Amino acid sequence: MIRAILVEDDTVFRQCVKKVLSSRYPSIQLMEAADGMEAMFKIGLLPPDLIFMDIELPGKNGLELTRMIKARNPNALIVILSNHDLTEYRETAYRNGANYYVSKDAPIGDLFSLVERIIGNRLTEEIAEEISL
Repeated sequence: MIRAILVEDDTVFRQCVKKVLSSRYPSIQLMEAADGMEAMFKIGLLPPDLIFMDIELPGKNGLELTRMIKARNPNALIVILSNHDLTEYRETAYRNGANYYVSKDAPIGDLFSLVERIIGNRLTEEIAEEISL
């Protein structure tokens, strides 16, 4: 099972994304957080494999949180979600440790394709670990 957290302050957007991801990918245990403080608390309790991070959050923004999370858990995969589909934002997200960047305006299929790639890669890694044991 893949553990994930969706960090998004917009309740409606967060609930919609959670509903869509949970129904399409029941193998993902999906937590949610409305801000950075809640996210860091939940991540500290049960470190996720995958983090969907809004770039604009109250308090610490998604880029600051990404740096903090990567310092503690460099293997966590972080997908930045943003309303701004600009090269500067993408480059800044990657410089701060994000693995992926998805515009909130992109077709939902783009997010599905990314999640399927991530799930496929994680399952391949798990199988390889089991074989080597």
